Amino acid sequence: MKKTKEFEQVFRRGRKLIGKFVALHYIYNGEDLRRLGVTVSKRVDKKAVTRNRLKRSFREIFRRDKDSFPSGLDIVLRALPKSVDADYGELRYEILSLAENIKPEKPADSSAPVI
Repeated sequence: MKKTKEFEQVFRRGRKLIGKFVALHYIYNGEDLRRLGVTVSKRVDKKAVTRNRLKRSFREIFRRDKDSFPSGLDIVLRALPKSVDADYGELRYEILSLAENIKPEKPADSSAPVI
């Protein structure tokens, strides 16, 4: 995901799971693909080098463990300030733990009366 509108939609209409290092925001996109967006603000660290390292780590975790995430999701990983001190293994463990807690999409209830 790259467009601001896509990020805003996930933040406004999606759900979120918060860990010690990362907040995982997600929304079902109705398609059979997984899309990732990553955001690391200057509040996390002022140095661009550090922010970019975190973004690369998040993308690599997603790339390697894509099957750990349910399909049909738009996911935004938002770094929290403590993520600066975390190593790759801690970040990976937390992201995959949060991914396990993603609730499945509720199917449309066809038995409900239409009003």
